[in-house]
Amino acid sequence: MGHQAHEYEFFGPIGTTVLTTVLPLVVLGLVYACNGSGCLQLAPLALPGFPSGQPLYTHEAMLAVCGWFGAILALHLVLPAQAAQGVVLPNRRRLTYRLNGGGHAAVAPPAHVPTHMLAGAQQSASVRALQPAARAAGRPQD
Repeated sequence: MGHQAHEYEFFGPIGTTVLTTVLPLVVLGLVYACNGSGCLQLAPLALPGFPSGQPLYTHEAMLAVCGWFGAILALHLVLPAQAAQGVVLPNRRRLTYRLNGGGHAAVAPPAHVPTHMLAGAQQSASVRALQPAARAAGRPQD
């Protein structure tokens, strides 16, 4: 039996490893290059650096990320779904997948409304975290 070449998405395990490693570094690089202190200037070269007083890691942010993933997992398990067969595997079997992305798209955005309503006049932490970059992006460059 001849072995067929396996087609990978995102360049296979190496590509997905590079992607999941490099993407957070790109995000940190963007915070370094453009924040409330200013944005990268090429002539003369000037990097604003990381904003002072803004930590790169907080327990609250980690809790928010873990909570988001937990909510997505709960939605995956709770929402109705259609079953779909995957591609034929080398052992001639197919895996079954739950498809309920439409339900996620219908439930996830409205789920933010109570969060913002409970916050009242206070802004959510995510909005406060994005304000320096938004101000820097809207500021005209000299």
